[in-house]
Amino acid sequence: MSITKAQLAMREGRLPEARQLLEAVVRNGPSNPEVHYNLAMVLVRLKAYTEAASQFRHCLRHAPGHVDLLNNLGNALRLSGQHQEAQRTIDEALASAPRHAALRCNRGWLQLAMDNPPAAAADFRSVLEQNKDIEDAWHGLLKALIAQAKWREAASVGEIATQRFANSSSLWNALGVTHSKQHAPDNAMPCFRKAAQLDSSNAEALVNLGICAEQTGDLDVAERSLLRALELNPDHPGAHFHLANLSTHRGSAAEVSAIERAIDRHQTESAKVELHFAAGKALAKLGEHRRAFQHFQAARKQRARAEDFDLAAAIDALTPPALALGPQPATDARMRIFVVGMPRSGTTLVDQILASHSQVHSLGEARVAEKLASRLQSLSSTQVHRTLDGHDSAEIARWLRQQMSTSTPKAAIVETSPGSFTMLGALAQLLPEAVFIHCTRNHLDNCVSLFETPLTGPHGYANTLSGLGQYYSAYRHTMAHWQAMYPQRIHNVAYEDLVSNPHSTISRLLDHCKLPVEDTCLSFHQHSRNVMTPSAAQVRQPVTTRSIGRWRHYEEFLSPLRKTLQDCPSQGKA
Repeated sequence: MSITKAQLAMREGRLPEARQLLEAVVRNGPSNPEVHYNLAMVLVRLKAYTEAASQFRHCLRHAPGHVDLLNNLGNALRLSGQHQEAQRTIDEALASAPRHAALRCNRGWLQLAMDNPPAAAADFRSVLEQNKDIEDAWHGLLKALIAQAKWREAASVGEIATQRFANSSSLWNALGVTHSKQHAPDNAMPCFRKAAQLDSSNAEALVNLGICAEQTGDLDVAERSLLRALELNPDHPGAHFHLANLSTHRGSAAEVSAIERAIDRHQTESAKVELHFAAGKALAKLGEHRRAFQHFQAARKQRARAEDFDLAAAIDALTPPALALGPQPATDARMRIFVVGMPRSGTTLVDQILASHSQVHSLGEARVAEKLASRLQSLSSTQVHRTLDGHDSAEIARWLRQQMSTSTPKAAIVETSPGSFTMLGALAQLLPEAVFIHCTRNHLDNCVSLFETPLTGPHGYANTLSGLGQYYSAYRHTMAHWQAMYPQRIHNVAYEDLVSNPHSTISRLLDHCKLPVEDTCLSFHQHSRNVMTPSAAQVRQPVTTRSIGRWRHYEEFLSPLRKTLQDCPSQGKA
């Protein structure tokens, strides 16, 4: 009788009741694989993945090697964050059923979770070679291409997929992400809206709509979208984080409590990390800085466990390379402006100011220096010393300019990847027309901002305060080296000067770039453009001094940081 009631509750979506009934049957009756299977499926729908895996294992004791059960077990293990065990389970099943489409898709999603998008793409492509009508494979391939920053290919795949599956909310959402990543919000926003229209319960689409709206400056739409996403999924990590990080959202103690409940309920480490950052941001707004920092510390500890980050190698990579060039390439008529510095030092703000000028086109964070480093590395087996003849230098200079090409006829092109400082010498020698804007900030403010912000990319140095201080000190020594070599081409912009005395600071900045002062640069917050960084909302507002000296809120926690910064010259006022 209880089994019948449980099945009815499952069909009607009363999942907690179904779980309770099935667990009672399991406790009180003889072992029945069908009951365990139904309970496992209910637990998956309730996102209780670890418990679901236990029930699938019970089923497998009655049917060893059953491919579909192994697939379900692998999926539950993946979703619970047990990636190695999930891989063993799925590979065991694939050994006996290598053409099983659902297994291949599941392994593709697992490869994505394990940060191996090329392998994921290979799995999804192999499924589509057999059958192009599997929506999950198209979705997975699109996500794998996005993870590799293959935006054009991703957009092409997304267009094909949404034509095949025009009513797929998840595919429209993923296509929107590809457009957003290509700085095309006018194309992205309709995709996110379409995804939300097709599936009103798609919280992910609403979160992406909110993020895109924030990046384009529509902060009201951003807030409404994120709040609606939380109505649909009160535990959504991304919705909580982006709402807490939205500068115009005030937050409340009730929201903090909701975030902390979500931390307790989530099983995956990545979700807990994002939620801890969200709680920290929300508490900081409420002035509860001790609790806020404790959440930031929890997030960083969990990130450190999950990331295999080599701090010594990262610091070693900051050593200025000895790059021997032939004759310097010819100067190009268009100026290239590189905005460099540590993340959270004001680089986005300076980029927004320059992009507001009528003669400037901004590429945003185009990762030009990173691409150059890869290209130079391919020419030599030696990381520290590279020798290029005149032909190579001219060819690479042409290639570099192509990486920074634009169809607009503007006089100056800006690139704003903060980490470009590592390759500043090579950029300076290969591009004689290039100038460099070095953004600085009080070292403690800069480091605290890094510690409390979950940047994407290779920023594992920020997972500990001591590691953060060591990396920051190495950065300052690297920049001191470049400034000694290129004093006339590097212009320092202190964040504190920019927000305290914007008019004269912006005037000096434009003068260094040989650009006339324009009123639009002084009212840069009104400039309409896509901003793809955590500072998106802040650059939509006039500058204020409220972020100066924020480190003092957390002074009691900062002794490991201050100890490693003892030999580092301070930038800006504390």
